[in-house]
Parts: sequence; C-alpha cells; structure tokens
Amino acid sequence: MIPTVVKTAEPKTAVILTKGYFKSDRAKTAHGLIRHGDRFKILAVIDPSCVGENAAQLLGVEGNIPIVPMLDSAPRAEYLIIGVAPVGGRLPPDWRNDVKRAISLGMHIVSGLHDFLSEDKEFAELAARFRVTIWDVRKPPANLTVATGKFKPKCPIVLTAGTDSSQGKRTTGLYLTRLAQKQGIDVGFLATGQTGIMIGCDEGVVCDSLPADFVSGEIEKRVQWLTDRGKKLIVVEGNGSVSHHAYGAVALGILTGCYCTHIIMCHDPTMKFRGSFPEIPLPTIEQEMELIKGFTKAPMIGIALRTRAEADWEKCIQDYETKYRVPVIDPVRMSSAPFLRALGLLKVPTLGVVEGGFKS
Repeated sequence: MIPTVVKTAEPKTAVILTKGYFKSDRAKTAHGLIRHGDRFKILAVIDPSCVGENAAQLLGVEGNIPIVPMLDSAPRAEYLIIGVAPVGGRLPPDWRNDVKRAISLGMHIVSGLHDFLSEDKEFAELAARFRVTIWDVRKPPANLTVATGKFKPKCPIVLTAGTDSSQGKRTTGLYLTRLAQKQGIDVGFLATGQTGIMIGCDEGVVCDSLPADFVSGEIEKRVQWLTDRGKKLIVVEGNGSVSHHAYGAVALGILTGCYCTHIIMCHDPTMKFRGSFPEIPLPTIEQEMELIKGFTKAPMIGIALRTRAEADWEKCIQDYETKYRVPVIDPVRMSSAPFLRALGLLKVPTLGVVEGGFKS
C-alpha cells in the first residue's frame, strides 16, 4: 500500500487512464506524473483518442510511454491511476468498467477524484475479493486542526501563487525544489493537490477536499513539521487563485496557513479569460497581488510565465521583467536560478539549465 506523502524508494509500475483527455489540460495529473513523477514508473496511457502515439514524446520528455486503446492492451502494471481532474472531480460513468477490470486483474487503484472510489460499494467489494487497495488521494486525513496563528517562520517559505488554475504553480514549485536540492539546500516541498502528492513530496494534503475551517490549519501544521525537520527552504504549492470565483477559498486558506515569506506569481500571458469561466476576464498580476497583500507582507520576488502559446516567448519574458522589475522565467524553458538568487540561496551559477529536462 502506497498512501504516504513521501517518495518511495522504488517506483511502483502504473498505467494511467485518461480516455479522451490526454491532450487537454484536464489530464494535468497524467502530465505531472509523466513529467515529474518519483513514486510511479508509468508504463502506458489508456486513451482511445490518441492511440499509437508516445505520451512521453507528446510532453517533450525522454522515454517511450505508449498510448493504448484499452487496459488489456497495456503492459501489466501494479497500479491503475485515474489521470484526469474533471470539473467537480467526479468519475465519468463509462470509466467504471475500466476500474473494475483493473481490480479484477489484481491492480491497485489510485484516484484523485472527489468521488471516493473506496467508498463505492461495488468497487470496495471487488477490491476485497481480489485483495487490492484503493487509494483515494483526496480523502481528508484524520484529526483535522484549525490554525493557531502562532507559527513563526525560521527559513524562507515560498508560495507559488497564481492568477488562475492550471497556471504552473506545481511545476514552478517542483523545479525550484529540485534546483535547490542540486545546490545542496535542505528543501521541503509541500503539495496541496492530489497530483503533487502522487508525484512525491515532503509533506502534502489535498486542500480542496477539506472543510473550509481546517485548510489553513492543515497547512500550518505541515509547515511546522517541515520546520521541525530542519528544512532551510520550504516551497508551498499554491492552488487556484485568491480571486477565483470557485477556488478562491482554497487559495486563501493556503496563503494564510503557510506563513509565506516570499511569493512567486504564476501566470499565462496568453489567457484573457478564466479557464473554468470563459465569460470572466483573467485578473492581471497587479490585481491578484493587491488581494494577496491584504493577507501577507510577503513580497513578490519573481514571476513564472507559461509561455507555450507565445510566438516570441523570449520577448514576452523581457517585457514582463521590464514592467515588474523582478526575475521572470518560464520554468519549463529556463533555469529557476533567478528565483534562488532572489532568495539569496544560489550557491553555484546554473543559468541556462532547464532542471526538468522537458520542452514546451
């Protein structure tokens, strides 16, 4: 059984179910596991919409991860992972047979959905029969706590905030964390969403499944744990945006619970409207930071842009640096070294190195 937040010594083999969504932002769990995952070795992706393609190649990473039409066409693996984050987090009805088939083959199930598959009577009975586990990553932990408001930061705590969902907050935090590790810094990555926990982290809790009163408390508790373990840098994965009409409460709970000392703002310069609400304009960085400033004195020390749709992405980076006068990078295309330098933690110059090794 794998439900612990820390990375495992040996990755478990897995196949990912995306079934029509792999080439969309809804498959960000699948994308994150393929690009960054430490806990699972992905053997295949199940998606009839792009059969025959190489999932690794589509995401610009090394390796061969075939996309197959059905579970029976995939290499045998230990785990089946639900690789999508649909609006509302519900299991599509036509995916039930895939889950049942995996259980009958003796595969453990990993799901980041709001639907807790372990509490589904049919799945639970089948899992017991075939002696497999169902890990609902979003299921809240026991003994929830409220924030005390008494925590005092003893090291830099960096929050990757954003102007919307799917703006690269997890990716930015992971690249910063991994560069810090290469620099010999004892850094802790605190995941706040299901994908970050599946990838592997130092602490984590899925905040959007917690009762509102406990979000900040659960984050505060984990920041304290990382501090007690002597971490010299803590990177907190943001979630949604404070201004978001649906997810703002979660973003605010993370902001107030993490006691951040520095903020990196994540933003897609090509987006004009919210991804989930196409009739609502996307806020500017200034507008989002103005809201954030009402809750923390932490300065914005950098901007992470998602420039994959920018024709002249280098000029875009330069324009934002000129306007905001802070380091600006695309963490997929560029090194995170400017952020470490802004924190006063850069030990060995690494400019020009892409830590993650994948292309946009």
